[in-house]
Amino acid sequence: MEPKSGPIVLLVDDDQLLSSIIARRFAAESFLVEQAGSAEEALQMLQKEGKPDLLLLDIHLPGMNGFDFLEKLRATPGMEHLPVIVLSNFVDPEDVERSKQFGVLQHIQKVSMTPAEVVETVKKTIQEHRK
Repeated sequence: MEPKSGPIVLLVDDDQLLSSIIARRFAAESFLVEQAGSAEEALQMLQKEGKPDLLLLDIHLPGMNGFDFLEKLRATPGMEHLPVIVLSNFVDPEDVERSKQFGVLQHIQKVSMTPAEVVETVKKTIQEHRK
């Protein structure tokens, strides 16, 4: 079997069940998905593995929250323009405004989209960002 090759998405979420469901859906669409259960783990992965095509990020994480992560990410050379979509249980207008300061492209409320819809949103975002 040939290895799948496609866009690389780093999914940062402490909800392991939902992450695994979304990751399977991405894999079915020929995406390569890396998963991190915390912001600290995601930073380590980015240092070791390099830049993905897109970061799918939960803001409410244990330890370092998503905003602190975004601040560190944007201060990292080469990561200033990495496309980021927030995938969270809560879409607070204040969080949306705050995340715009870090260049977040979109907010998705976990309960409002199916995994297939999340994948389609990510596909469109990656295509638009490559233009």
